[in-house]
Amino acid sequence: MKAGGTSRGVVRWGCILLFAIALKLLPSCSENDRGADEQRPPDQPNILLIVADDMGWGDLSLRGNPNVRTPHLDALARGGVEYARFYVSVVCAPTRAELLTGRHAVRYGVTGTSAGRERLDTGVVTLPEVLAKAGYATGLFGKWHNGTQAPYHPLTRGFERFYGFTSGHWGRYADYVIEDQEDIAHFDGYLPDVLTDTAAAWIEAQETSERDAPWFAMLTFPTPHSPMQVPDVWYDRVAARGLDSLGVNPSGEAEDRAFTTAALAMVENLDHNVGRLVARLERLGLRQNTLIVFLSDNGPNSWRWNAGLPGKKGILEEGGLRSPLVLSWPGVLTQQTSHEAHTVRDLPRTITTLAGISEAASAELGGHSMLRAADSMLLAVRTQHPRDLPSGDLRSIRTAEERAVVSQWLDGVSVLLDGYRLLPDGRVRQVESATTEPSPVPPALQDTLRAIAARFRAREMRDYNPIDTRPFTVGYPGLRRTLLPVRDAEPTGGAARSSRWPNDSYFACAAPRAPCGGAWPVHAAAGDYRVRLYYDFADETPPSATPGVTLASSVGMVTASLSHPPQPDTLRTLDAELDRVVRDESDTRRWWSAPVGKLPLAAGGDTLRVQFGEGVLVWAVTLERV
Repeated sequence: MKAGGTSRGVVRWGCILLFAIALKLLPSCSENDRGADEQRPPDQPNILLIVADDMGWGDLSLRGNPNVRTPHLDALARGGVEYARFYVSVVCAPTRAELLTGRHAVRYGVTGTSAGRERLDTGVVTLPEVLAKAGYATGLFGKWHNGTQAPYHPLTRGFERFYGFTSGHWGRYADYVIEDQEDIAHFDGYLPDVLTDTAAAWIEAQETSERDAPWFAMLTFPTPHSPMQVPDVWYDRVAARGLDSLGVNPSGEAEDRAFTTAALAMVENLDHNVGRLVARLERLGLRQNTLIVFLSDNGPNSWRWNAGLPGKKGILEEGGLRSPLVLSWPGVLTQQTSHEAHTVRDLPRTITTLAGISEAASAELGGHSMLRAADSMLLAVRTQHPRDLPSGDLRSIRTAEERAVVSQWLDGVSVLLDGYRLLPDGRVRQVESATTEPSPVPPALQDTLRAIAARFRAREMRDYNPIDTRPFTVGYPGLRRTLLPVRDAEPTGGAARSSRWPNDSYFACAAPRAPCGGAWPVHAAAGDYRVRLYYDFADETPPSATPGVTLASSVGMVTASLSHPPQPDTLRTLDAELDRVVRDESDTRRWWSAPVGKLPLAAGGDTLRVQFGEGVLVWAVTLERV
């Protein structure tokens, strides 16, 4: 909000006194005294939604983790509402889809993390779309991971500003390439710092623009996801302290100390950037009217200290599913801790409730608001059901479903209800016990947990398919350019993928003198397209014979020769010099860009093919409709 500005004061409920009532948030929270000045500001709040990548529930010093220092995140939690039992998916893309929609990701196209399986179905309303309709400016800075091509791209799902990447992870965090709106650009510096600076600059621009609108900024850090790259100042600080308490690896293998040190150093850098952004808001006079939400997208990406919670990323156990969650809005949300179980699917409606958006305007989002109020004016009140043991009849099971947390990954389903978790293998485990010996699981509760899992499979997983057959859209009117990375293509001939992890991979000729290529199934708008190839050479210098590349569709073909630009823009350092541990991902390259020519595409289904010679590495193709 501009200094002194009041033109945003029309709130969707038509009653700016709604939050002046004594809000009783979260009935299981501690009952702290509220200050006399606790009331809702007369404007819709700005919203800053921050998401960490692969940061575990225990990766905060406020949890008692002796190995990490997170003063800024701790301060947000101690000054706002912290959720002690908040659950996300065990991997990135499903969590992000559920955060956007309030709905189970598996029902709406997100069944994996690559090969097109990360795409969120079109037609599903997203949080930024609802906020944009309510007048918010919307910007995404960082990781998206719910589709690369329009209409799955963030610029066609409610965001008007995008600076980041759409794949599952980025292969390099220093001096590399980035997506800026629709274009491939370069950034200098450490990516989490750059994303923070870019988000801060955009926020400040909103405040100085003539638009006079509230803003929604989604800052999605790529860390502490691999590759394990972090500047010396952060790594050395954690390494100097040492690791005092180690994680529990069920296989008995020792914790990878170098990986943990790097991960926690990345967390401390993330914490520092959160602090920088909060300080910027304070300098701009925006902090009092900004709702800040912080969470992670899944459990930790290694076996490290996690407060004794079993499991990690990718495992449907408490440690893989439980995430930090903090809501901070000075003067409106006072310090409390909720111990009631909630899921990421409840966040969209919680955010729109705090934004003053009516229930009717946010009705297409799934989930429930996590807010409770003593006054009936607050529309998003959830019914508190008695916690008697279910009897096993259908009505009782449906009632239990309303307070159960159902989690899914691949073909596994886990259900949390009243402190007990059904695991995918059929076992039931007490999540937390005040006694040394866990109490026996009531048979009726076991039956209810299994019935809820069966009902979830029948309803939400009825169309589940481990293979995504949707083609990749080319020429969608919402975007000027279509990016087709080779992670979405199948290698053909003698080509091979550079890594088993497709998100950061490229194609190379594995068989000398064999035809090498790749193929994308596409659905195109008819017309001619300008084709650009992103490539490198396997050796430092181009092959003695000038190699060529061919792009072909069912109705045309275009061929070009490849060479280095006259003055190569080499990477300043190699990945091996930046990585703290040996990477599993592909190495990164300089990625030259060259126009290939104009290629015609027919309307409807087709296959786009690329063919290249020995010594050429292919990373991506872009198509721009003429």
